[in-house]
Amino acid sequence: MTDKPIYIFDAYGTLLDLSAAARKVLSGHPDKVQLLAEVWRGRQLEYAWTDMALGRSTDFWDATVRALDSALVIAGLDSDMSLRERLLEAYSRLDAYGDAKDVVSRLNAMGGHSLTFSNASKTMLQKSLAASGLDRVLQGAVSVDDVGVYKPNPEAYAHIARYLDIDSREAFFVSSNSWDAAGAALAGFKAIWVNRQGIQYPFDRESLHAEVTSLSALPL
Repeated sequence: MTDKPIYIFDAYGTLLDLSAAARKVLSGHPDKVQLLAEVWRGRQLEYAWTDMALGRSTDFWDATVRALDSALVIAGLDSDMSLRERLLEAYSRLDAYGDAKDVVSRLNAMGGHSLTFSNASKTMLQKSLAASGLDRVLQGAVSVDDVGVYKPNPEAYAHIARYLDIDSREAFFVSSNSWDAAGAALAGFKAIWVNRQGIQYPFDRESLHAEVTSLSALPL
């Protein structure tokens, strides 16, 4: 057993603001921002999980690009191809949530261990963390690339436990994605759901260690 708190953070949607790309690029289409961001994220996960189920390689960037193409059509913005390139560039340089760096820095100052574990590819993850400045405070960044399955597949969570050489019960797992929190809880982690939208948890609430409305409310 370790005597220092270990916090594993999901990256996209938890530390990194997924809607930042749409807000920046679609400033001339404010009525399309929420629709595009939501469809983009939903299709991204759908395509990635379908790829995994079909036995295809885990290439999260490829799923991200295909999802954007669908989202642009649904939002009625597919006629402007310059938007596509600008959105992809902005997505690779997402902003961190306002409290992310402060919370991770406080955890580190307490003697804790902080890292992120993401479905994103290593290249995506490294670029996003560098652009947001999170690479300067996180003590590690791990991609599912090394295990070849996406969260919430149980083997993904087993992989991060092996990587840290811990029993999953020793670590907190923080995610704003309810499916991710559910997967982490099933794997034995102390799962904390960051419920920024104030919605109903769709899985077994009893399995959660805690529910918070922001990273700043984490029980450090």
